[in-house]
Amino acid sequence: MASKSDQKETRKVETPLDARARRRAVGALQGETAELRQSAAREVTADRVDLTQSAALRVRGSLVEAQQSALGLVQSNEVFLREGAAAIVRADTADLDGYAGIVAANTVQVKNGSAALIAGREIRGERIQALLVIGNRIEGDVRVVFDQRQAVVVALLGGLLAGLILSMRRVLRRD
Repeated sequence: MASKSDQKETRKVETPLDARARRRAVGALQGETAELRQSAAREVTADRVDLTQSAALRVRGSLVEAQQSALGLVQSNEVFLREGAAAIVRADTADLDGYAGIVAANTVQVKNGSAALIAGREIRGERIQALLVIGNRIEGDVRVVFDQRQAVVVALLGGLLAGLILSMRRVLRRD
């Protein structure tokens, strides 16, 4: 029989100072600091958020640190992601070692990471793989599928092709 601490619970945890979840599922976690260990949350809001081997759909905070965690939308001043994944990261400073869908930050540091889109004023990294990287200053080993010029060409060709298909569809419907 599993102990009570190992059972999954769904509830809202809200405290003014610290909010912690260990080995459980919570709806929302709020506080000045929020800590998740081997847990899942729909929403986490705190000045400082610390996740280890956890998952969260939406994370908001001044400082977000995640290790071996999966995140949906992250909005923060500073984000540090280690050996994890995030769908969307919006931050002033993003430091990533893992996978991301979209990263938008003033300063982006990536070490051995992959992303669909990285956008920032300053992008630095080691072994970055991305579909598209947009930045004022880009340094390091960056491998992109499309550079900015190629992305514009692909978008124009895609729009042209979609327009032709829609036009042909209209012509065929008239018959």
